[in-house]
Amino acid sequence: IEVGMDDYISKPIKFEALAKALANTPRKFSDSKFRANRIDVNSKVIEPNSNLDLGSKRATEGPVDYNRIIEDMGGDSEFLIVLIDSFLGTYQDDFDQLSEDFSSENHQKLVESAHKLKGSVSVFGETKLFALLERLENCSRNGEDIYQSHSIEEIHSELNSLVEDLNNFVQSTAA
Repeated sequence: IEVGMDDYISKPIKFEALAKALANTPRKFSDSKFRANRIDVNSKVIEPNSNLDLGSKRATEGPVDYNRIIEDMGGDSEFLIVLIDSFLGTYQDDFDQLSEDFSSENHQKLVESAHKLKGSVSVFGETKLFALLERLENCSRNGEDIYQSHSIEEIHSELNSLVEDLNNFVQSTAA
């Protein structure tokens, strides 16, 4: 908390603890109607521990394996919606910081910003974006020449693909 965190949750993470922490975290976008006891996604209220009908095709298309993630979360699909909502509220600021650190050639800050975005992305699996961020973080940590082997444009492109996929998933579950 001393380094700028608003709060923390210890493992194993419980839905109620995460919901409380997210409810107390300042939101960066106005259309989020998250509350500790329920989630309102595009005016569709989802009670905790109910199951969304994802449909096999919708749940496996794109870069994210939603079925696997929901299975890893003990079948709690609403928890995934909460995580997506949180990610969509912060990813742009995180990417902007990463870009700034990349441009300024500040390896220490780049390690931190790549690690932060990588951690956010990791919720959605071992995507290409995750691998790119991990490689950038490790190269920066080791003092390697990141500008020869890394492209902020490629990271941005992969991030945009992930965001599009997440938005499509949220919209499809609200329909």
